[in-house]
Amino acid sequence: MVAHAAATEAGSDTLDVRVVTPEGTLMKGEASFVAAPASDGEVGILPSHTPLISKLGTGVLRVTPKGGADPVKFAVRGGFLQVVKNHVTLLVTEAATREQTDISALQAQLEETLKKLANPPSDEEYTALLELRRWIEARQKLA
Repeated sequence: MVAHAAATEAGSDTLDVRVVTPEGTLMKGEASFVAAPASDGEVGILPSHTPLISKLGTGVLRVTPKGGADPVKFAVRGGFLQVVKNHVTLLVTEAATREQTDISALQAQLEETLKKLANPPSDEEYTALLELRRWIEARQKLA
């Protein structure tokens, strides 16, 4: 009976997902799938995933609620992801929701960033501008 209780702790067919930012918990709930932007590409997580720790990159985090409803989406930037026994914890440095997205302001910011990318003053500035562009584009994908 102990083994059965451990196997169903988060539900063998669900993931217990927490998305936490420096401001607090952004989301907590059960999900059937999580797709997160890792630093080296996207990672998909289903129930019974092997244990994992990964550095997060910049992009769109998609959490498909239990039952297969439309995914909940967040733009995220940096942090870490941990998967242990159907518990998925995302400690995110910065996040934005669709409600926090102003498309016209983002478009203006993107245009300004692209102009600066054409002639950056240094390699460090170029790298920072590329990261800013990824962050802007991730938030635009929420709309």
